[in-house]
Amino acid sequence: MSTSYSHSPEQEPLLESDDSRSYTDETPEQEIPSPLSADEAEDVWMAELARRPWYRRPSIYWLCPFLFFLAITAGFEGSPTAQLRIRIICRDIVNATPPIIPSSLSFSDEEDLCKTPEVLAQVAVILSRIQATEGIISLMTLTWWTSLSDKYGRVFLLRWSVLVSIIATCIQLYAAAPRNLSGTTLLTIGGVFQGATATGHLYNPAVLAYVADCTPALTRSMQIGLTLSAFSMGGIIGPFLGGYTTKVTEQLTTALWIVVVLFALLYMLLLFIPESLKPKARNSSQNMVPGLVHGAVPKSGSTLLRVAETIKQSALSIFKPFKMFLPNNVVVSERMPSKYIPSLLLLAKVIIHFVAIGQSSNFYPMTNLLFHWGAYEDGIFLSGMGIVTTVTFIVIFPLLQKAYKSRYNIEESSSTGSGETSFSAVPTTEDVDPAPSNSTIRALKMDISFYLYGLAIIAIGFSIFPIFLTVSTLVTSEIMTILGSIGATSGMSVITTIMPADHTGMVMGALSVIDSIASTAAVLSYGQIFAKTSSTTPQAYYFLSLSLMITAGLVVMPVWTFFHRPNRKTAGRMA
Repeated sequence: MSTSYSHSPEQEPLLESDDSRSYTDETPEQEIPSPLSADEAEDVWMAELARRPWYRRPSIYWLCPFLFFLAITAGFEGSPTAQLRIRIICRDIVNATPPIIPSSLSFSDEEDLCKTPEVLAQVAVILSRIQATEGIISLMTLTWWTSLSDKYGRVFLLRWSVLVSIIATCIQLYAAAPRNLSGTTLLTIGGVFQGATATGHLYNPAVLAYVADCTPALTRSMQIGLTLSAFSMGGIIGPFLGGYTTKVTEQLTTALWIVVVLFALLYMLLLFIPESLKPKARNSSQNMVPGLVHGAVPKSGSTLLRVAETIKQSALSIFKPFKMFLPNNVVVSERMPSKYIPSLLLLAKVIIHFVAIGQSSNFYPMTNLLFHWGAYEDGIFLSGMGIVTTVTFIVIFPLLQKAYKSRYNIEESSSTGSGETSFSAVPTTEDVDPAPSNSTIRALKMDISFYLYGLAIIAIGFSIFPIFLTVSTLVTSEIMTILGSIGATSGMSVITTIMPADHTGMVMGALSVIDSIASTAAVLSYGQIFAKTSSTTPQAYYFLSLSLMITAGLVVMPVWTFFHRPNRKTAGRMA
């Protein structure tokens, strides 16, 4: 999908000649065919997909039902899983020998004892250790797992994710068994397992890579938005069903057994979803991105040396995907007018994700403190915002894109003085490359523009609520934040378009790792700010979010300039 790196899409089997014989003097008239550009290769791939029968043609319409039921399953298991973990750890604390709870605490009912601050404090410490272990291990394995989707396929990664989710849920059910006296140990083992297999962290990169494979650049951001709306609709239903099931059955394990069944049904659904990965190149040596060539493990020498080298290469593989974003490894082209674009987009994404996680982490305590909201009010608010999200990506975003495309074509026609756009004009000098694809360049310009529009809308929303502390301004602020989230989907569309197509899974893995690190930093930072300002100005963290969103806009602005500056030169003449 991009020639911005040394990756060469023309090496894909779909585009190769079947004649591998060398050229000889007997056929001097034969010439090596000129390679296809990334855009031509994408057009050929999309044409092949269009020729496939519907049941073998990858599409987001296969993904949307899967994501809808995945969101229901995730929401269904959220609260029961959290409560069950607390109960398992509490049971081990109460029954520990020697006792680890204060002797002054004496309750006949174990459940009452688990509600005391002293016991809950110890539960929180143990839970944080398990979650930290899982998080650290997942950071080390996530990019490796996502890179496998570039080899075995996106559907493979989704199937693997569902399978390990079933195993992780079964481990928790076994830990909750009444006669099991080592529940905390099993939860720790489960945390290690989930970290090693990146349980729950692979869905997003696999879905984004799938969308990038089977959608053209011009409609990709809208297709990403549709997948988000499908997940959002499922997220509205799932928590309600999980809470209702727990309330009716009065058994947390019953809800988790239902989750196992739901995951099994999801796995069966994935058996019918066609793979989206393009055929791999037979000669992969020319498809490598600079700086990503894996070191060779020595074939000779001691076993200890080979093991040490293998461990070293495995450790370095964690950081290799990030080299794709470094300017030294970027080759400028029509799709990549500057070698600094990947780094700028990565920085902007980190800032936006940092703000999003920080805002959500402080939402519940802030509304509780300012408006005295409880679980009921929070649930109504979040359900309403889920509906707004669905309307935004199904109705509003497509209409905005349609209006932008219409306006864009009018401007191009007027600038050329004819019925054709300036992109279709043939260059008159050798210093200017023929545009690789009208649709691709327009898509990049459109997505970058929507990226900036979205950041501006979010910044305005963040500036309203801290000034007017009312429920109506909170609702307005959140609605504007959701409307501005079209910028995030547009940004992801830009990244998947300009980065090398053969490494889409690896790119998504790098972004997921960055998101995990940003999430941890955001929770800690925003939590400290709220703790220090809650007694005077609990909305103070909104000003931090506002300043960071403005910063993200300033980071994206040079990218917009690179794509919109006139008379962009060839890759060899651009900095």
